[in-house]
Amino acid sequence: YTVVDGGGAAPVITLDDGEGTGTSIQGLTLTNGLGSGTYGDSGGGVYADGATLTIDDVVVSGCSAASEGGGLLITDSVVTATDLYVDTSEAGTGGGIIVMGSDVVYSSGAIESCVSTGYGGGGIHMQMSSTLEISDVEISNCSSFSTGGGLWAGDGGVTLDGVTITGCSSGEYGGGMYVTGVSVTCSDVTLDANESY
Repeated sequence: YTVVDGGGAAPVITLDDGEGTGTSIQGLTLTNGLGSGTYGDSGGGVYADGATLTIDDVVVSGCSAASEGGGLLITDSVVTATDLYVDTSEAGTGGGIIVMGSDVVYSSGAIESCVSTGYGGGGIHMQMSSTLEISDVEISNCSSFSTGGGLWAGDGGVTLDGVTITGCSSGEYGGGMYVTGVSVTCSDVTLDANESY
């Protein structure tokens, strides 16, 4: 992997100018990014607003955002991600990834040790009429100050296939997963050793 360091000053990669089909992030490690942009301090590793994007064989590690999407902010976008690994990232909402008003297909990878210090979704937070399809992904040891330690989903549709959520925790409800106002389809999903306090 080629390492791209954000220097603790800005998102490592910003896509906010209508990037279209053919845009891709591949074979990189993105680290030490700090969120910024239109949505406040958001998207520490990847800030994607209005993009059509393919992510393949990428590690996002040690990124943060005061507001949303410590690892990745995906808003008003269409994203296909394969072999995406997100770890030790933190945000107010969506420590690993936040998805807003977007269509995301995420196949193969892991989200580990990510933290939401505010509203919810230590691993992934999804809202605003999004669709999220996740397959063959493990979400582990993530935490949320409020709800949805592993996954928080509201307003849209979620499909989980071959997903494991383990060792996650929340301060209120849904240590592993918290869903509200959303259609959920599950197949071969494992929830293990999650807790809420």
